[in-house]
Amino acid sequence: MVLLNRLAGIGLIILGVITALYPEIFTLFYRVGLDDPTARTVIAAIIGGGEIGIGIALLISFERSAENHIVEARTKIRINALMIGGIVAVRLFWTLAYANYNFVVIIEIIVELLLLITLTWAWRRWAL
Repeated sequence: MVLLNRLAGIGLIILGVITALYPEIFTLFYRVGLDDPTARTVIAAIIGGGEIGIGIALLISFERSAENHIVEARTKIRINALMIGGIVAVRLFWTLAYANYNFVVIIEIIVELLLLITLTWAWRRWAL
């Protein structure tokens, strides 16, 4: 579980940094027009920054001190599951609303759902 969280965290941090520094990547993958500086700022901040924040949360969510603060770990599992759950819910809503079954979108949904399932399992196993 620790390895999964760390790998997911590192992956999201990398994606977030790329998006934050190069929001035009959305033009390439999703055909999102970013001609306006405000649009570039919003994409970079919300998506890039959000991915960085979630990545950091995932990366540190199973870090424990020498005293093994299990309560903190349980709380972090819940927070991570809820963050990923929110992302999955919104992405699924808009994917279905627009019937946008783009390959990249489907891959993102699959990865996020797998992560959500794993975190939910951990929540049920250790956090209740």
